[in-house]
Amino acid sequence: MTRQQTPVSRQILPKRLSTVDDVLQAWQDGENEQLADHKRVVDAVLRLSRACFKKRYEMSDGDKLRTLRDIPVVLEKEAEALKKN
Repeated sequence: MTRQQTPVSRQILPKRLSTVDDVLQAWQDGENEQLADHKRVVDAVLRLSRACFKKRYEMSDGDKLRTLRDIPVVLEKEAEALKKN
C-alpha cells in the first residue's frame, strides 16, 4: 500500500502579502482561514525564533531570498525527509 503525498500549497496569496512578516501579521489579525495553507510557515516561525527562521528558510544558497511561495515547499521537503528517518 502506497502513501499519498500531501500536495504543496498552491494557494493564491493576496497581493499585499509578499513576505513572511506579512503572513505573520495577517495570521495575528485573524485571517487564519485565508492563510490555512501557510500554517506550516507560521508554526515553523513560532517553533524557532524569527531570526533563526529567516536564516534557515528565507535565505537560499548564495544569500538569495526565497519567495514566500518557495518556503512552504522547503518546509514540506524537510518534513518528508524527517518522516523517512
